[in-house]
Amino acid sequence: MNNVISNTAFIISDLFLLVNLILIIKSVNLAEFKLSLIKLFPISVIHGLYTLIFSLYFAESSKLVMSVLLAVYYLRFLVFPFIFIKKIKFISIYMPIFLISLDSLIQSCSLWIFKLVSSVSNELVITKITSMIFQLLVLCLICLINKRGHFKSLAFAFKSTSKAVGILMLLCVFILEGIISSLSIDTDKFAMQKSFFEFFLFILTAIMFVIMFLLLISNMSKKYYEDTSALLKKQINTQLKHYEALDNMRKEFHSFRHDYINHMQCVSSLISANKNEEAAQYINKLSKSKTIASKSFECGNHILDSILAEKASAAKEFDTEIRLDGSFTHDFDPVDLCVIFTNALDNAIEACSKISGHKVIDIKLSTQQGYQFISIRNPASEENISLLTTKDDKIHHGFGINNIRNAVNRHNGTFCIDNSNGLFALNITLKL
Repeated sequence: MNNVISNTAFIISDLFLLVNLILIIKSVNLAEFKLSLIKLFPISVIHGLYTLIFSLYFAESSKLVMSVLLAVYYLRFLVFPFIFIKKIKFISIYMPIFLISLDSLIQSCSLWIFKLVSSVSNELVITKITSMIFQLLVLCLICLINKRGHFKSLAFAFKSTSKAVGILMLLCVFILEGIISSLSIDTDKFAMQKSFFEFFLFILTAIMFVIMFLLLISNMSKKYYEDTSALLKKQINTQLKHYEALDNMRKEFHSFRHDYINHMQCVSSLISANKNEEAAQYINKLSKSKTIASKSFECGNHILDSILAEKASAAKEFDTEIRLDGSFTHDFDPVDLCVIFTNALDNAIEACSKISGHKVIDIKLSTQQGYQFISIRNPASEENISLLTTKDDKIHHGFGINNIRNAVNRHNGTFCIDNSNGLFALNITLKL
């Protein structure tokens, strides 16, 4: 009688587990909650029959057959949801493992509590009924969340949680399950318990290695996005400065236009009075107006114009001039454009700051046969063949050249440096 109860509870709990997995994975991936009964009925029959076969023959089989039965048992929870989802994503693999591990933890806790309060006559019945109740509660919770319209928030939580955090949660559940199971050791079945702990340690070791790898990847990704965010912030600030300068010039031009008639009348009066020298001085004074004298960079790319204008302003502090010849008219990744020119010009301005007198940074741009050619030349006081940073903080600096090289490589370009005879030349070719 106990075997019939335990097998029935085992089959029902496995069916609930399958339905829970399909609903969760389908809702997260496809934003759909309803199941196709035409697909679910035959899958449920096959699923239940295998659960029955597993429960009847697993304990009495050889190690090889046990391994095969166990592998097929868990693979069902990966394969059957795929029939509904037709997508393989991280959650499609993670959620079955997590729910099965959590179910096993609940079973172990239930059995442990029963052993604490009374003698247990049939462990299998207790664990399988506990599993059935737990999976039924999970199904009710899923339906309640969907009914109240909170499934989108749950789906967002799944998608926004990093893989490393998800696997760490799984590891915690797995470790707790192993610890609680060890509290229920039956000395009469020491060989079986030893096999269990060997399997537990093997899985634990594998998960630990996966977590270390994912944490490394996560840390690298975090660093990449932090650098990208810093570059975007730098680009936005550069453009803001450029637009502020344009706005100031616009205001000055409007002011100049407003006084234009008065200026012309003044000049006309001076000429009429034969005060030509004073008229010439007046005209020269007007010609030195910022609105007339200032010339913004116009290369055909407004982002690059902003970068050049901002860097030209910084270069003036070191008596350095930036000269532009050519154009950059093609659409280009703004992040990589910022990486290339801000790092190159920062290095050029730093080199010029160590040289006395007036310096010139020459930038030449040209396009030929689908390639954009960039040449940036500046005077340098010393050769730096290894291209190491000359700043005191070598840990946080010296990445400029490598960042330029990486940006160029992303566009299948070439990168060449000539650093000799007091001249630093950076030549770049980008595939458009």
